[in-house]
Amino acid sequence: MTLLIGVKDKEGLYELSQNNFGNYISENRTIYDTLLTISIQLKEIFQADLPNKENAFICLHNRMNHSPSATLWHYVGNNNFKKILLFLQKKFETSFKPVVQELNDFKIFQYSLPNGQFFFGFFHNGTICLTQDYHILRQSIHSFSDNKSIEHNLSFQQASATIGKSVHTILYNTNAVDYELYTNNNNQSKNKQWIAQELSFDKNKTWITGMIIPEQPLETLINKITNGCEPDPYIFSSRTYFGIRYGIKELKSFWKQFSNGKNLTSTDSILMETGRGSFNIAWNIVTDSTLQTNKVITLYPKDSIPQIPSILTNSNLLNYFLDGDSIYFSLSEDNRLYISNTFDATQHYAQDIKNGNTIALKQKTLSQLFSQVGGNVNLLFFGNGVLLKKHGYPSLMKNRLPGCMPPNFLLSNYFITEMASEGKVVYCNTIMSE
Repeated sequence: MTLLIGVKDKEGLYELSQNNFGNYISENRTIYDTLLTISIQLKEIFQADLPNKENAFICLHNRMNHSPSATLWHYVGNNNFKKILLFLQKKFETSFKPVVQELNDFKIFQYSLPNGQFFFGFFHNGTICLTQDYHILRQSIHSFSDNKSIEHNLSFQQASATIGKSVHTILYNTNAVDYELYTNNNNQSKNKQWIAQELSFDKNKTWITGMIIPEQPLETLINKITNGCEPDPYIFSSRTYFGIRYGIKELKSFWKQFSNGKNLTSTDSILMETGRGSFNIAWNIVTDSTLQTNKVITLYPKDSIPQIPSILTNSNLLNYFLDGDSIYFSLSEDNRLYISNTFDATQHYAQDIKNGNTIALKQKTLSQLFSQVGGNVNLLFFGNGVLLKKHGYPSLMKNRLPGCMPPNFLLSNYFITEMASEGKVVYCNTIMSE
């Protein structure tokens, strides 16, 4: 997973340095701070040579089986290479001049630092690239050589066009999404799609806001299947470390979206007619000492239906979500139906809600984030960033999150992500607490 921070001007760089965004990226923090400081100083030194456009990028790399790293791309003009080398030599406090070699139109250089580490870079067409990772440097040179850098990527260009002119700092994100979580359509979309979102800061919170034009089948779910739903921290157990809330326009259409290609049973058809309001999934911690978890689904039947036991027992659709051979349920007095593939999970979850052990009453910070969400969202994701950062998203979520979701390495405390549609445009906003 790679995140790209684009900065348009000095105000954006100062905003990053004066706020606590670095707290979210502890693995990348040291190199991030170094590159951010260099970029601020480059802006000050070469300001007269910089165009009035986005001209600095800090890229955060978290590759499997590799140490976290980061890269700075900064446009400094075509005639400033020697000035750059002198500036960096002073910055790195090294008496050794850099080793420089030329390859085609690239000037590649390497600094030996006093602590025994190395810093690599290249200069090409007025742009400087800096990184402590030689593998990343080689990849970058290859991309520039073959015109495969992001500035030539159509999806990236389209994403950039969604950002307003007054925005200082932009977070770019991309991942290959398997939308099986949202539909069982055989024509699943697994394309990489760049998404651009504005970064802004408010007291102890970071806001990541933007809009996307989603690819099928997510667009179908957002605009045709889901509906607005109130974010409600009272219906989730305080032990929930990751949750999803779907607003349901019509449960029958919702179920059919997930049943494509499956044989529907008569009990599934009955279940399609019984729900209203929303469909919630919660991943709960079973004990404090381990991350053994249970998954609980919450439904709201329109009426108390005597056939519910047989419906649940024979439902193919619920097995799609629960991944188990057995289904257990608990029907509360207010007609809330809790379903899981373990007996204890349903009983404990229902008991938590009844006794007030909810996010609203027991998780103050996360509950406050719920209060910041608009009142008419189609999809809502939330989680405990500490646990997700340590253990990752639930296995069901692997490669199935919308690209606008923050990757787990960016999470520091609690977060909540809302998706709301307006025509074919989907507004996707994340709030993260420190």
